[in-house]
Amino acid sequence: TDTQGRLFDVDLETADVVERSLVFSQPVSTPTVSADGKFLGLTSLGAQDRTAAVWDLESNTELFRVPQKRPENGGGLLSIIDFTHDMTAIVKSGGSLSQWDLRTGKKVLPEFPDQPYGIELVSFAPDRKTWLLVLADSDVYFVDLASRKSIGILQGMKEVVVAVAYSQDGRTLATATQSGPVQLWHVSTRQPLCELPRIDGKILSLWFTADGKRLFAAVERTSGDREIVVWDTRED
Repeated sequence: TDTQGRLFDVDLETADVVERSLVFSQPVSTPTVSADGKFLGLTSLGAQDRTAAVWDLESNTELFRVPQKRPENGGGLLSIIDFTHDMTAIVKSGGSLSQWDLRTGKKVLPEFPDQPYGIELVSFAPDRKTWLLVLADSDVYFVDLASRKSIGILQGMKEVVVAVAYSQDGRTLATATQSGPVQLWHVSTRQPLCELPRIDGKILSLWFTADGKRLFAAVERTSGDREIVVWDTRED
C-alpha cells in the first residue's frame, strides 16, 4: 500500500510491482491477508474518516465495509486484525472485538464482551480455535473463539506486552514487554518456562522457526538501527 490509498502486488521472484487498484483516496494501514491468500483487510487512516474494508483478492473486488463506532459509543481506531478458518473477519475497535461473515458482510452473533481497557494485541493460536488477548492494563487472556469466554490468563504480567508468538505446535508462547524482557510460557498450564537474556532496544515482533527450536525478534536499537536477534529455545 502507499500514502495515496493504492494497493500493489509484488512478484517475489522478479520483484516486479503491479498496481492492483485504488482502495481508498487516503493513506491505509498495513494489509491483513487471510491464511489462504484469498481475502484482504485494510483500514483507511484519514484524520476524519477511518474505514475498514474487506476485499476478495481473486476477483479484485471489495466485499463490504465495517462501520466505525463513534468514540462516545466505545469506538476507537478501527482495524481488521485477522481472518478465521470459517470465513469470518475479526475487527478491533478500542476495547471491543467483532466478527464479520465474509459471505454476507454482516456481524456474527453473539457479540464479544467489551473490555474495560484498550486491546493492544490479538493473536490466534495455531489451532485457530483460541486466541491471546492483550489489554492495555497488562492483562493477557486466552479466549475461546466459539464461546467468546476467557479460558485462562498469564500469571504475573506487570507490563504491557508488545509482541507475542506461538510455536507451531501451539505448546509454547513467547511474549515481549515494553522494557525488553522476553519470556517463554507453557500454554497448557499458563505458567512461565524461562526468561531469555534481556536485549537493548524495542522489540517490534517475534516469531518461531517451524521446528520451534529458535525464536527470532525484530529489534529497534536506541540508535535507530534495526536488526534480528536469535535465541536457541531448546531446553538442553
